Amino acid sequence: MAWSIGEKKDYSLIRESFEEINVAKDSYIEIDLASGALAAAEVIAQAYGHPGSSINIVERIAEWLEFDCIESPSPDLLPMARLAVGRVLRPPCEALEGWQSVEDLEEWCQHVRALQARLNMVS
Repeated sequence: MAWSIGEKKDYSLIRESFEEINVAKDSYIEIDLASGALAAAEVIAQAYGHPGSSINIVERIAEWLEFDCIESPSPDLLPMARLAVGRVLRPPCEALEGWQSVEDLEEWCQHVRALQARLNMVS
């Protein structure tokens, strides 16, 4: 699912991204689905006080959380985010394959694992 954070004023698209990737289980995950799930997980991590290091992304999420979003994230989104990020790190996943092909796999995996760690910081 390709989406933009400004499309909704709630967490419905974020929830849909997690549900789509988590229902896929061991099926092939296409890059749009993986990217959407990672973006959604970034929103959840930041909503719980653990933003990433990319200033542009952090600023856009902060703007949405402060001015556009009309609700707090429901508690069930956090475990859904953790599952989704973990799934992106396992084959078969087009995003994982794509980074392998350009030899930046370890750097990409470090960024995804950092996101996973930020999600795991939330109790």
